[in-house]
Amino acid sequence: MLDEIKAADAAGIDAIYLAHQKSAHDAALALHQGYAAGGATETLKTAASEIVPVVEAHRAELAKLAPGT
Repeated sequence: MLDEIKAADAAGIDAIYLAHQKSAHDAALALHQGYAAGGATETLKTAASEIVPVVEAHRAELAKLAPGT
């Protein structure tokens, strides 16, 4: 990601950053949803299920910054 940002012109930096944020939040959401549904440790399953709405809220805010991503 940093190499892409360094190589980008001023107009492209935000788009690159937001695309990477979307990808990272999508991965985090899938990880936490997966563990919440089928994890081996109950306390970690609870923690994972509690973080899902937080990640979803972050994705919603990201969508406001980068519509269509």
